[in-house]
Amino acid sequence: MTEQREIKFRAWDCLDKKMQYDITKTKEYSNVDGGYDIVGFDNYLNDSVGSVVMQYTGLKDKNGKEIYEGDLISEEIIDENGNSEWTKDNYTLIGWRNYGFGYISNPFSKEEFFERFYSEEVENGKMSCEVIGNIYENPELLEAK
Repeated sequence: MTEQREIKFRAWDCLDKKMQYDITKTKEYSNVDGGYDIVGFDNYLNDSVGSVVMQYTGLKDKNGKEIYEGDLISEEIIDENGNSEWTKDNYTLIGWRNYGFGYISNPFSKEEFFERFYSEEVENGKMSCEVIGNIYENPELLEAK
């Protein structure tokens, strides 16, 4: 078996309003049929009524912080003069669509747009972005500025 990426989850406890990290850790392996086998998955997810479960992307931000579904990131914008600035008022949501992770623009609207991560954006499992919060612990970051 060829090892692919670590699969682990966190969960937002809707009752206690707390994020629970590392609710399960698993490994994903390529199998002979070209699919994936998940090894080490525990029963937590079946018992987590009232929780929203989010998967780890396998990536880290520029500071080494793990990036999960539901995270909001600040991105570096470079203008035509080569000047760099980090987004402050418009954050990007990380999500899962069609068997892949990517960026979700205009989340929760009819104009929602999903774009998968490009391989050139990911270097050694690290992205040039910064996790600034998530949609559950920091819902105020979704408010239009």
